[in-house]
Amino acid sequence: HIMAVFAGEGVKGELELGGEEKLTFTNETRGHPFAAPDAIVVTGIQDYEDKLRKNYVEPDYQKRLDTILEEIEGKLTYDYQKAQSKSYCLMEENACLVECPVVLKGHFDKEFINLPPFLINAVLSEHQKMIRDTNVGKNENENENENNFFVITNTPHIIGEQEKNNIIKGFERVVRARLADAAFMLKRDKKIPAEELIDKLHNITFHPKLGTIADKNQRTKQLIPILIKALKKNNDHFFLDKRYDCAWFEKQVDLLKFDLATETVREFPSLQKLIGKELAEGMVDTGNSLTETIIEIADNIDTLVSLWSVGEKPTGSGDPFALRRCALTVISYLVKDFHFKNISLPLENTIKSALDILPIKNPENHFFLFYPHEAMLKEIVNFILERFPDFIRFHEPVPHDCIQAVLTHKDAQECNINLLYHHTIELAKEIDNNTPLAEIFYR
Repeated sequence: HIMAVFAGEGVKGELELGGEEKLTFTNETRGHPFAAPDAIVVTGIQDYEDKLRKNYVEPDYQKRLDTILEEIEGKLTYDYQKAQSKSYCLMEENACLVECPVVLKGHFDKEFINLPPFLINAVLSEHQKMIRDTNVGKNENENENENNFFVITNTPHIIGEQEKNNIIKGFERVVRARLADAAFMLKRDKKIPAEELIDKLHNITFHPKLGTIADKNQRTKQLIPILIKALKKNNDHFFLDKRYDCAWFEKQVDLLKFDLATETVREFPSLQKLIGKELAEGMVDTGNSLTETIIEIADNIDTLVSLWSVGEKPTGSGDPFALRRCALTVISYLVKDFHFKNISLPLENTIKSALDILPIKNPENHFFLFYPHEAMLKEIVNFILERFPDFIRFHEPVPHDCIQAVLTHKDAQECNINLLYHHTIELAKEIDNNTPLAEIFYR
């Protein structure tokens, strides 16, 4: 229905929905669907809010969120600040989902405590919108509360303790079943050899025009030696241990994605890579932060370039394959992992190599390029450079004109993010130190 009130009276009117269907305007609304199902006549905004609250609906989002925070704080066995930082977003989501929030505390069986923490959290938070009490900060030696969880329900405060206990038991049965499913899936996945899971990647489609995950991995494997060669060429001090050869990197690329073939990741997609690390633990040398960064950069550049080449580039607010986030991820790795190691990498040549690796086929054979390499190369470089101001301003208090000044320099087209980052920071310092000089240039 549509409620429309003006000067204390209902507004006459209706909304046509097509055909004979219409919605007639009324001066009525409703409270809690079970505790107060009857219609409520409203004469104004204050009357609307007061009557909803009497009928177990809190219309103010901030008050619903404050209620959740206060109730959880009163039930916590661990540091409230840590709780906020880890679970605040989930509390905000629950404040949007429930109109009469009441926090109830439940327990899951301790037999599930030995499951990986990220798997327990995924079951509770992603599937059930619950918040786990991890029992840290109060007593490091006590683990008696580590199997607690909080659930935010749409339950009026008028119900008795017995009804609340029944509701909690119902949630506990659901959580027990979900954790048992998760434990079973992980146990079964652990029994499957890694080689068998890697082989299954040939059956998982990355994109209809780009083939399978196995095809994508093959392109990433071809790009890694090119990436390492560029790093050695641009950095005299760059060094990789001999054990990190091409065969080692190829194995790591497969292990980066092989958990996509597991039942656990199909059920919990957000755990991709985490489940892989769990399954691959002790299987191979996992390398170091530098080798991981090289693999991640190669993988993300292939994702960006290959999807761009088949016409999946972002348009307006549409970005179904999250290529903006992909570009920001590449920038983040280059700044956080390479810049502070004083390692430089111009991306232009790497992107050109990624384009050269792509197979060119006609539309019937799936893959085809929409336009020449040169135009595409320029577009992708500019796309990454457009993300650079957002990244640097999020991490550093740098004036926007400093960033633009650096990006207009001819060296920017090489897309050497580390160099751009360094120049931007230095230019901002110079302007701070030479304010009169800066004012002259502005004039």
